[in-house]
Amino acid sequence: MAILAAALSSTDVQGPCHWVSLLLEGWSDPVLSGRNEGGSCLHSACRLGREDIALLLLQHGVDPNIKDRSGNTALRTACHNDQAACAKILLDHGAKASEGDVPVLQAWSVRLYSRSGAVGRGALELGVAICLLRELLRHRPPGHLEHAIFLGYLALYLNLRSGRSGSIPDIDEAVRLTRGILRHRPPGHTERTKSLWNLAAYLHWRSVLTCSTPDMNEAICFLRELLEYPAPEGSERAVYLLQLALSLYWRSVRSGSISDINEAIRLTTEVLEHRPLGHPDRAEALQGLATAVNCRAQISGSLAVVDVDKAVHLCRDALGLRPPGDAKRGSILHSLCLCLIFRFEARQNVHDLNEATSLCREALPLHPPGSDYHIRTLRTLATVLQLQPEHLDEALELSRKSVSLICSAHSDRWEHLMTLASILHRRYKRSGAVMDLEEAITICAKAMALCPPKHIRRHKLLALQANLAEY
Repeated sequence: MAILAAALSSTDVQGPCHWVSLLLEGWSDPVLSGRNEGGSCLHSACRLGREDIALLLLQHGVDPNIKDRSGNTALRTACHNDQAACAKILLDHGAKASEGDVPVLQAWSVRLYSRSGAVGRGALELGVAICLLRELLRHRPPGHLEHAIFLGYLALYLNLRSGRSGSIPDIDEAVRLTRGILRHRPPGHTERTKSLWNLAAYLHWRSVLTCSTPDMNEAICFLRELLEYPAPEGSERAVYLLQLALSLYWRSVRSGSISDINEAIRLTTEVLEHRPLGHPDRAEALQGLATAVNCRAQISGSLAVVDVDKAVHLCRDALGLRPPGDAKRGSILHSLCLCLIFRFEARQNVHDLNEATSLCREALPLHPPGSDYHIRTLRTLATVLQLQPEHLDEALELSRKSVSLICSAHSDRWEHLMTLASILHRRYKRSGAVMDLEEAITICAKAMALCPPKHIRRHKLLALQANLAEY
C-alpha cells in the first residue's frame, strides 16, 4: 500500500504507473481498499486526477462503484475534484450514479458544458457532460417531473457537439429528444416557446449538415410560430428574427429564392434598427445583414454592383466591433473574406484578393481544429490561394485537408470537392500532369452528384465540368 500511495503522490507520470502495474499483477486482492485513509486507492486516484492509475485499478478488477467511509463513490469524488478524465474512465467501466448523486453530478455537467469551449479540453469535457446526463436519466425516467428538463440538457449538449464535429447522429438524437419534449408541451404550456426555439435551431443545423429541405422548412415554420406569441421582449424577438433570417438565407442559397433572401434582409434590417451603436450584439446583426446582402448579389446580377459593396461595408463595420482577442472575430473575418472573394470575381481587383488572403489566414487559427468553421475556412483559404499561381501547391494541400475533414454526408461537401477539382485543373494547366487532370475529372463528377440542382453556386461547378470536358 505504501508503494501505491507513493505512486499516487508522485509527479513522475510513467514511472509510478509502471510500479502500480507490477504491484497489481502480484496482488491477491485487486480492490485495494485504503480504509485507514477513508477511501480506496481508486478514490485517491480520482481525487488527484491520476487517470492512468485509475484505469489500471479498474482493469485489475476494482469495483467502479466502491464507496468510501462517507458513502461517496469514486465518480462523486471525481466530480468534487473536477477530474473529467477520471470520470470518463469510471463511466466507461460501469460507474453508476445514486439518487443522491443526481443534483451534484447534474450541476457538474452544466459546468463542464459551459467551459467546454476552452482550447484543449472541449471535446473531453463535453463528452463527459453527455455521458453524465445519460447516466442521470436512469433516475429521471419518463413520467418523472424532471424528465423533460434532463432530456433538454442532453439535447443541448448533443447539439453543441454536433456543431463542433459535424456529427449527424448527435444532431439526429437532439432533434428526436426535443420532439419528444415538445409533444408534452402543447400550445399554452409555459415552456412551449423554449422547446419550439430549441427544435427550430436543431432542425436548422441538421438541414445545414444534410441539405434537408423539409428540416429547414419546418424550422422556419416553428420560428414563425414563435413570433406570433404575444409581445416577446425586445431582445428575445430580435434573436427569433435573426434565426428566421438565417434559415431563410440558407433556403435561398439552395433554391435561389429571391423572395426568401429579400425577407431575410428585411428581418435583419429590423433587428439592426433596434441594435444601435454601443449595443453588445450589433456586430452579429451587421454580419447577418452582410451575409444576406452578399447572397442577393449572387442570386440577382442586376443588384450585384450595389449589394456587393454594401456587404463588404457591413462586414467591415462588424469587424470593427470585434477587435483581436474577441471570441467572435473569426466568424466575421470569414464572412468578410467571402464578400471580398465575390467582389474580386466580379471586378478582378487584386487588392480584394490580397486582403481576402490576409483575413483568411488570420481567421484560420481562431477556430478549433476540426470544427465546422475551421473546415470552411480551410476551403475558403484554398479558394483564395488557387487564384495566385505562386500559392497553388499550398492551396492544394489545404483543399485536400478540408475534404478529408468534412463529413461525407455534410451538405457542403460538394463545394469542398469542387474547390479541389478546380485546383487540380489549374495545376494540370500549369504542369501538364495527366494524373492531375484525371483526378480533377473524377472529383468533379463526385461533386456534381452531391450538388443541389438549384444551388446558387451550381453554375461554377457546371463551368468547371465544361472546362474539364474539353480535354
